[in-house]
Amino acid sequence: MGKALMIIVVGFSTIFSVVMFNLSANQSRSTDAIAIQYEKWMAQNAAESVANVAASRLIQDFNNLGTLSGSFNGATYSTSVAKVTADSATQAKRIRVTAVSTFGKESDTTIVELMQPAYSYYYYLSRDWPTWKTFVTGDTIPAPIHSNQSIRISGSPVFLGKVSSTNSSYTVVVSASPQFFGGAEFGCSFVPYPSLTGLEDSLSAFGHVHNQELWVMFNGDGTFACSTATIEHTNNVADYQGVRTTNDKHLHVEGTFTGQFTVLSDENLYIEGDIRYLTDPRVDPTSTDLLGLVAQNDIIINKNTDLEIHGALLAREYVRVPYRSSLPIKTLTILGSIGQRNGEEFSVLGLGYNLTHVYDDRLRAQTPPYFPRLFRATDGRPRVELLYRSK
Repeated sequence: MGKALMIIVVGFSTIFSVVMFNLSANQSRSTDAIAIQYEKWMAQNAAESVANVAASRLIQDFNNLGTLSGSFNGATYSTSVAKVTADSATQAKRIRVTAVSTFGKESDTTIVELMQPAYSYYYYLSRDWPTWKTFVTGDTIPAPIHSNQSIRISGSPVFLGKVSSTNSSYTVVVSASPQFFGGAEFGCSFVPYPSLTGLEDSLSAFGHVHNQELWVMFNGDGTFACSTATIEHTNNVADYQGVRTTNDKHLHVEGTFTGQFTVLSDENLYIEGDIRYLTDPRVDPTSTDLLGLVAQNDIIINKNTDLEIHGALLAREYVRVPYRSSLPIKTLTILGSIGQRNGEEFSVLGLGYNLTHVYDDRLRAQTPPYFPRLFRATDGRPRVELLYRSK
């Protein structure tokens, strides 16, 4: 009996020892897994934090390309800062920050890309938000918009680009549940309407300048005809960065365009007919045709017919369409971006027009030559937008 009891006790002891060994091994593996996950979290948090610090420095001073390195709470970190594109005639400056951190045996990387946009970057920008313009259910806005007043929303429109406004919220017209997939920044800083001095100077140096009222016809073969009251001649688009008038003279434009060019009127810019890219980017995304249409005063669509306009529109005052009160309904298609001080004159609803506004996605990173860049109203420094974040 005693021998049998001893065998039983030894057997239980052996079983218990094996169970405790396995339990201890499992606990050790669990502890190791928790420790590894903790190190991963700490490395990730450190990388994201130092990327935020580097991005904040660039937002305050977009020319600050200094790097960061050091250690904090056991994590070591470093950043590299590089220009993706230089600030050129046709590309806004983009800067990429790469932040790397290590905690214990684990490392992590966060990438942030920032850009100083041009005014052509916005799908729609208005200093004074028009009372007639309300985003409603069924609207899908593909690119950034900004207003220095409150944006009007009714229903559940979808915004794929960033929405920003100086007001603390949007205006609810009836009821609103918008979807801001591109992010929203309400209560942001005022976006001043641009001085066109830089564009004027650039086109005076690299463009075709007239001090009389000017008519420009794009011919679709890389040339454009210029006509005034006294002269008429044909030029190659490739020989110039754009064309402008001086002395408060109007400019009239139409035709089929190929190349990269900016048209600047020192008074009103009259659109006298279709303005179409030779290579439509909706059909061929590799299109390099890019046109800026800029007016010191108004951009006036001067035809009471169906029209299609390709380009980045920027008016220091209004974009205007001719008044219509009778049928048949005319169609107006704009492929590009719209910037204006006030949109009240752009109302096409109820006036016999059907407006279709299609964003040219290339304008996120490219600009027509010397198109004005955005600066902050408070201190004159570049306004910086977040383009990309890896986490």
